[in-house]
Amino acid sequence: PVIVDEKGNEIEGECSGYLCVKSSWPGAFRTLYGDHDRYETTYFKPFPGYYFTGDGCS
Repeated sequence: PVIVDEKGNEIEGECSGYLCVKSSWPGAFRTLYGDHDRYETTYFKPFPGYYFTGDGCS
Protein backbone atom coordinates (compact mmCIF):
# COMPACT_ATOMS: atom_id res chain seq x y z
CA PRO A 1 0.00 0.00 0.00
CA VAL A 2 1.01 3.60 -0.65
CA ILE A 3 -0.32 7.05 0.18
CA VAL A 4 -0.72 9.49 -2.72
CA ASP A 5 -1.57 13.19 -2.82
CA GLU A 6 -4.41 14.67 -4.90
CA LYS A 7 -2.16 14.63 -7.99
CA GLY A 8 -1.25 10.95 -7.58
CA ASN A 9 2.28 11.50 -6.30
CA GLU A 10 3.46 9.04 -3.66
CA ILE A 11 4.09 10.66 -0.30
CA GLU A 12 5.77 9.27 2.81
CA GLY A 13 6.24 10.07 6.46
CA GLU A 14 3.71 11.99 8.52
CA CYS A 15 1.17 13.06 5.91
CA SER A 16 -2.44 12.97 4.75
CA GLY A 17 -3.57 11.58 1.42
CA TYR A 18 -5.37 8.75 -0.32
CA LEU A 19 -4.75 5.07 0.34
CA CYS A 20 -3.87 3.16 -2.83
CA VAL A 21 -2.38 -0.19 -3.76
CA LYS A 22 0.54 -0.16 -6.16
CA SER A 23 0.46 -3.77 -7.33
CA SER A 24 -2.14 -6.49 -7.49
CA TRP A 25 -2.73 -9.09 -4.82
CA PRO A 26 -4.38 -12.55 -4.92
CA GLY A 27 -7.67 -11.49 -3.28
CA ALA A 28 -8.28 -8.44 -5.51
CA PHE A 29 -11.60 -8.40 -7.31
CA ARG A 30 -11.42 -7.88 -11.07
CA THR A 31 -14.76 -6.31 -11.94
CA LEU A 32 -18.18 -5.26 -10.69
CA TYR A 33 -20.93 -7.63 -11.75
CA GLY A 34 -22.65 -6.14 -14.77
CA ASP A 35 -20.74 -2.83 -14.74
CA HIS A 36 -17.05 -3.18 -15.60
CA ASP A 37 -16.83 0.46 -16.73
CA ARG A 38 -17.89 1.62 -13.27
CA TYR A 39 -15.19 -0.61 -11.75
CA GLU A 40 -12.51 0.99 -13.94
CA THR A 41 -13.81 4.52 -13.32
CA THR A 42 -14.12 4.15 -9.55
CA TYR A 43 -10.94 2.28 -8.69
CA PHE A 44 -8.38 3.00 -11.43
CA LYS A 45 -9.07 6.38 -13.05
CA PRO A 46 -8.63 8.62 -9.97
CA PHE A 47 -4.92 7.70 -9.73
CA PRO A 48 -3.62 5.99 -12.90
CA GLY A 49 -1.24 3.13 -12.13
CA TYR A 50 -2.78 2.51 -8.70
CA TYR A 51 -5.84 0.79 -7.29
CA PHE A 52 -7.70 3.45 -5.26
CA THR A 53 -9.28 1.94 -2.13
CA GLY A 54 -11.68 4.83 -1.68
CA ASP A 55 -10.12 5.68 1.68
CA GLY A 56 -8.29 8.75 2.87
CA CYS A 57 -5.60 8.45 5.50
CA SER A 58 -3.38 10.56 7.70
